[in-house]
Amino acid sequence: MSTLEFEISEYERRLEKAQRLMGERKIDALLIATYSNFRYFTGHTTHRWMQVSAPTFAIVPKKGRPIALVPGIEAGRISTNPWLAEFRTIKGYVNIGVPEVAGALRDLKVDRGTIGCESGPGFRLGIPVGDFIAIQKALPHATFVDAKDVFWGLRVPKSKPELDYLERAVKMTDQALQDLYRTAKPGMTEKQLFQRMVGSVMAAGAEWPGSIPVGSRSPGEALPADSHLRLQTDRKIKEGDLVWLDAGCISNGYWSDFMRMFTLGKAQAKWKSAYRFIYEATHACIEEAKPGAPVSNSIARFQKMVRASPFAELADGLKVKRIAHGVGLDLIEPPSLSFDDQTILEPGTVLTIEPSIYTPDVGFFMIEEDVVVTESGPKIISDPAPPELREVG
Repeated sequence: MSTLEFEISEYERRLEKAQRLMGERKIDALLIATYSNFRYFTGHTTHRWMQVSAPTFAIVPKKGRPIALVPGIEAGRISTNPWLAEFRTIKGYVNIGVPEVAGALRDLKVDRGTIGCESGPGFRLGIPVGDFIAIQKALPHATFVDAKDVFWGLRVPKSKPELDYLERAVKMTDQALQDLYRTAKPGMTEKQLFQRMVGSVMAAGAEWPGSIPVGSRSPGEALPADSHLRLQTDRKIKEGDLVWLDAGCISNGYWSDFMRMFTLGKAQAKWKSAYRFIYEATHACIEEAKPGAPVSNSIARFQKMVRASPFAELADGLKVKRIAHGVGLDLIEPPSLSFDDQTILEPGTVLTIEPSIYTPDVGFFMIEEDVVVTESGPKIISDPAPPELREVG
């Protein structure tokens, strides 16, 4: 049986806003091939999003409920979905879904209209480029346009039910981190710490583990790979090492994503100092995440702090970097807290705020918090990192 993750009223809210935005853009239908948008509009969940040979599609018409197109193996479950107006099955193993999608668009009488697609920043089509071209060729009189402003206009500000799922993912991740602090010890490898985090978030009830890179560094080391978040290795962590990890999981499709650092045993004084700076910088950036403010305010404040710090040589490099991003059904969503992004923040936007520094002498330092922009200002929903570098064991 299909169980919707939200009340029907939530899907009705999404559809009403989508169709209003479509009307403003003069878009006759949305063609959806990415799993996050498919799930957002249809309420149907499947593990087949990871199978490139089993695409799922949805079409949102300018009037009426969405139509889903899925592999035949999904038919039994999706047939019980109480939200969808209709579903169709996809057949074949070559040009999968092309004739069915083209046929559905003809049936909706939009084959001479304007069809909005996921062709803009933040999206990767869930079908081969050749199949997308084949759909366009099958509908030679239709106009295909980028509808990123429709999709992100809907998905960037989160509703209360969406925020509930996201905060649940955050709590699961916080719990897993507490377990890790209690059990981490010298001799464990980076991969073992990663495996422990994955096991803990899954035991806490996560749908999937999130992005969990783990790195470590000994005093005196200056490895090029340790200048940023990186993939965990078989390196054994020693007494006195610095450990950093990006932690997260997925609850009903919604991601948590925040960064923590600690040492096994006593920390070096220069590590404590660098950590304290990045802690203060992170909270300064969070203060700037206010409704009605441009997202670039945060990075401008961070750059000012860096210029006045022992890390002043890093300030100019921030001109082409970002220090935060949105998060939701995708790990990385708009906006990007960079100088190039002038998005005005609105309530319901969720950000992972993560300014960082790196020098060969000190190493890589970053903490990250999950933050919701509310009517009254920013609200940290992750259990905040401590102001002093955590010493474990």
